[in-house]
Amino acid sequence: MDLSLTPISADDITPISVPTLIHQATTLLSTLPTHPSSQTASTSSVSSLAHSVSWTPGKSAPPKIALYTTKYLGEPWIGRVVRTSEMSYEDAKEGLWTEKAETERKTVYGERDTIEVEGGWRKVEYAQGEGEVWVEDVRKLLHIQAFSAREFLETVLCYEFPPHPPSATYSTSSASHLPAPSTITPSPRSFLVISKPKSGALRDPKDVRGVYTCVERTFEMEDGGVEMFFAVTSDAGGSIPRWVQNMAMPKQVWADTEAFLGYFEGRDKGAKGEKVDEEEEEEEDYEMV
Repeated sequence: MDLSLTPISADDITPISVPTLIHQATTLLSTLPTHPSSQTASTSSVSSLAHSVSWTPGKSAPPKIALYTTKYLGEPWIGRVVRTSEMSYEDAKEGLWTEKAETERKTVYGERDTIEVEGGWRKVEYAQGEGEVWVEDVRKLLHIQAFSAREFLETVLCYEFPPHPPSATYSTSSASHLPAPSTITPSPRSFLVISKPKSGALRDPKDVRGVYTCVERTFEMEDGGVEMFFAVTSDAGGSIPRWVQNMAMPKQVWADTEAFLGYFEGRDKGAKGEKVDEEEEEEEDYEMV
């Protein structure tokens, strides 16, 4: 099990494969550029992957959002770094983990799009007891303009890191390959979300199977805000050429990011009795068109 677009089954999620996947995800995310003042920034040269993955800067809105592109495992990837003091760690964990499906419904899905959680969260045995890994399976149906609907079957794995890197001795043996201390210095709290394509039958034979692999690690900052490192690769399948998808993905990631941040920032302002600027809302809506 790795970060490729190859679908996985429930049998692939084991005490051996999960720590390895977590290590791969944190290592890839550690290669993303960080904000100069970031408390999570550190040299990523300790990982050999840092020498083989080079991110090309894309659209940015310093210091809040920055996009990047690269090629990894033979696939095009979009990277994103978000740094905001207007979202709490609890908000980020709610939106990306505990209420992930519901948050996506409210922020990035169209009227005809659907997401269904299959079976709810389940805890997975984790090697040598370094925390808990929670897993859930989801089925998404997304509509892309005039194209056939895309059905995505996904397995989502979530892991909250211990406050400090594990003190265990690490082995290159896959059987004892705990996630090594991240090359990004851990903050007091940090969690990781990994989404992988899941094997299974489509409900409607007229739909097209889409796949994506996504990894995101969130750190709590000293000021109470968060810093989020994200990378995604996808293939919508069907008749949409891959190069067309590659051109459209950065815009989609940017729009989804603005919608996600705007939802929580607006909600928190409302809870505090602050007025959300209408002109700001209109500008965000325009960006998503």
